[in-house]
Amino acid sequence: MTDIILRPPTRHQIRAAKISSQITLEPPEQISFQHTVLCQTSMPYRNQGDNIREWERVQGNVYLRIEAGAAKHPGQNQWVKLGLPYGSKPRLVLMHLNAEALKQGTPLIEVEDSFTAFIRRIQDPLKLGKSGPNGEEFRAFKDQLTR
Repeated sequence: MTDIILRPPTRHQIRAAKISSQITLEPPEQISFQHTVLCQTSMPYRNQGDNIREWERVQGNVYLRIEAGAAKHPGQNQWVKLGLPYGSKPRLVLMHLNAEALKQGTPLIEVEDSFTAFIRRIQDPLKLGKSGPNGEEFRAFKDQLTR
């Protein structure tokens, strides 16, 4: 007869079991959605520099092309070239807009009354464990939204 040796679960196994039961027993308060194209491809992770004006990605039959634009500078009355969006901030904005469009069933999305309220809603500071976005984060969001 073979002796069976039972070992206690590891910390990793205990943690995985707790998280699994939380996911099963507690429905999520907020679900974010991402378009399948952005799940299979992605926007730039890092700043591509001022000379790169286009970003292309192909994954199977899915194609993504992002072109950098330009905006009229109000003080100088001339067009200024903008860079490509990059990093987590534009992804966060897209996820928020996708989720809102699906929840509301319309491509017209109501945003907050102020930029601060919009960023706070996107970041959900309670889940991040901090009081909210700071000046540096506001500047980063503004830069990415401009792009």
